[in-house]
Amino acid sequence: RFRSSSAVGKAVDAYFNSYWTDDWPNAHVEIHERNSGRAIVVESSDLHDYMIPWWITEKGVSRRSFNANMGRTLDALLPDDAQLKTRISGIDFRRHLSHSLYGQMWQEWEKLKKNRNPSSR
Repeated sequence: RFRSSSAVGKAVDAYFNSYWTDDWPNAHVEIHERNSGRAIVVESSDLHDYMIPWWITEKGVSRRSFNANMGRTLDALLPDDAQLKTRISGIDFRRHLSHSLYGQMWQEWEKLKKNRNPSSR
């Protein structure tokens, strides 16, 4: 099933459109370049792995980024005991994606199991 790009695309979409309220994460990073005075603000309050999308603001202009490398880079800079490190790093993304994919196909899966084992009907 993971070889089907449409199935994986649907699972990714379902995962990143899901919502829960067991916590309210917030990450805010300011980057200041000494020589030029350039400042960039990177922030997210998203619940999902990698905390994407990230909002990047520079010179008063904001844009969204869905690049998981934002989280990976911040993960490399954070101490091991940082509160949002697991979420920012995306370490659980494969497990969450698998769960999302199973959520889409569990009924089909059950039908296949019953067809293979008629005594389970």
